[in-house]
Amino acid sequence: GSDCSIPVCSQTCAHHGNCTNPNTCTCEAGWDGDDCSIPLCAQECYHGGRCVAPDTCKCVQWESDWPSGHEVARPMFRTPNGDPQLTGWTGFDCSVPICTQAKKFTKNVAPADEIRQEMRDSL
Repeated sequence: GSDCSIPVCSQTCAHHGNCTNPNTCTCEAGWDGDDCSIPLCAQECYHGGRCVAPDTCKCVQWESDWPSGHEVARPMFRTPNGDPQLTGWTGFDCSVPICTQAKKFTKNVAPADEIRQEMRDSL
């Protein structure tokens, strides 16, 4: 300020951080960095997950594209609207695998085409 009683920061202190000394932000719990923009997670975010907010991991997920074996390629495991189901990782720390399941368990011992046929026959 004009009488030097209020510190001034050239950067904006994000996420409710406060400018407490010249160009120094004091961050709220769960945030870090010069401008309080870096989230902190108490837990590790496994399998490529990343910390996106205090104690919040964003886990890696992707569409399951296991083929159904039909002439027109489409995923074996679909949501009710036909989109591929997601697979990957979930949970507080991204340590829980998302298992896209069929209605019937089929051992993976036969050739892939035979396994797919067994799965289609069981649906």
